[in-house]
Amino acid sequence: MNLTELLSNPSMMHAAVVHMPIAAAVFGLLLIALSAIFHKNNTVRLVAVLMFAIMAGSAWVGIETGEDARDLVPPTVSAVA
Repeated sequence: MNLTELLSNPSMMHAAVVHMPIAAAVFGLLLIALSAIFHKNNTVRLVAVLMFAIMAGSAWVGIETGEDARDLVPPTVSAVA
């Protein structure tokens, strides 16, 4: 599957995007630990803050793509869990 097919299919797009906040959180925690070790280096702190901003943004994109993909669920699936 190429990139244009991925971007045009809401279900595939959601599957690709939904794991990004998890990865950003893990890397953000690693950066926080590094900023504690290298406390005089403000660059590591800035990158950690940016990583958590990426996490928040990608979580929002995951929600939006999930809502788009929800519309494609066949009506045979019950809405009540």
